[in-house]
Amino acid sequence: MALFKLTLTWLFSIMMGRDRTVLAVAAGIMVALAGSIGLAAAGVSVPVCLLVIVLALGASIVIDERRGAERVNAASAKLQAEATSPRP
Repeated sequence: MALFKLTLTWLFSIMMGRDRTVLAVAAGIMVALAGSIGLAAAGVSVPVCLLVIVLALGASIVIDERRGAERVNAASAKLQAEATSPRP
């Protein structure tokens, strides 16, 4: 799960440009995943550990959606303009 989130954040940063909020959310997800592993090592039941993981990922989705799509749309338009512009 951590590798998936890190890879997704890395690809997003490459395509859309670095964003502190995206990086902060990814760091928060990593902390929550590590916390879930810590809970499992402490003997907490599997459903509770899975709930921590689901809540962390759900929080990242809510944060991304609340921020709006304006920045992503602007970056997408810029990428499309770069891709369709004639090269010298």
